[in-house]
Amino acid sequence: MNTRQHEVVIVGGGTAGISVAVVEPSDVHYYQPLWTLVGAGQTDVRTTVRPEASVMPKDVTWIRQRATGVDPVARTVTLGDGGTLGYEQLVLAPGIQLNFDAIPGLADTLGRDGVSSNYRADLAPRTWEFIQQARAGTALFVTPPGPIKCAGAPQKIAYLAADYWRRRGMLDRMRLIMVMPTAAMFSQPDWGEVLKRVAAGYGIEVRHNTELAEVDGPNRRAVLLDTATGTKEELNFQFLHTAPPQSAPDWIRDSPLADPDSPYGYLKVDKHTLRNPDWPDVFALGDAANLPTSKTGAAIRKQAPRRCRERPCHPARKPG
Repeated sequence: MNTRQHEVVIVGGGTAGISVAVVEPSDVHYYQPLWTLVGAGQTDVRTTVRPEASVMPKDVTWIRQRATGVDPVARTVTLGDGGTLGYEQLVLAPGIQLNFDAIPGLADTLGRDGVSSNYRADLAPRTWEFIQQARAGTALFVTPPGPIKCAGAPQKIAYLAADYWRRRGMLDRMRLIMVMPTAAMFSQPDWGEVLKRVAAGYGIEVRHNTELAEVDGPNRRAVLLDTATGTKEELNFQFLHTAPPQSAPDWIRDSPLADPDSPYGYLKVDKHTLRNPDWPDVFALGDAANLPTSKTGAAIRKQAPRRCRERPCHPARKPG
């Protein structure tokens, strides 16, 4: 196929991509932060969906394809249909990849056997169903290791579920365990202390330096790994919610644009300019960029400000 040439190519039509412009295959745009409330029965998943066309910037060419590769030497992006796009400037905002299959047994049981995740639109309603069905037993709430989008979401659903069970008079019959890969509740120490008290108020057991190692959905068994000691513990569960391990998309992770210092393949960028220091015609923002920020919509708002208000916008500082 012929290579179509564009002055600027933007990959990704999520919160980051639509902030600037767009290679995006989906016809719908999801407001993902609400999926936690969907999983807690506070809103309907349909309220989180709108047509992609309604959020697409005006006067851009919307290429309804999936990006599958990038060649910064040739200055081309490969598309799902085998075509290519040439660029002079490239903005990469492809989002984050959910790796449910990284945990043995997890992908095979999602959406049934009491196992769910609010990180997918089709599963968030199942979370709420499983919370309502649980009457007694163990409920596991898992945060995976590594950077993930909305790192607080796996804790939020634990507190919302605990509050529901308490209002229903069932909390005393539930054993709630929060699985944390870190030694702290939250990266910000003051908030971590607050969350420690919130968890204690619901009687939630917090397992620090612990990861979900395996899931046997049909038998409702999970294996937890204490990474500090290397010991494993097998638990029966009634309900299990987990955020999946996450990384940059495979085609980004395997490209020359990935940051070699990131084990998850996130894009290498200068934190002041969002420009790749090795390929100055490539920029990145959003969850796939290796930046010292959380992977949240709030961080993206700072990466792509809508307008300058009280003072003129300053041009991005050049690397070096």
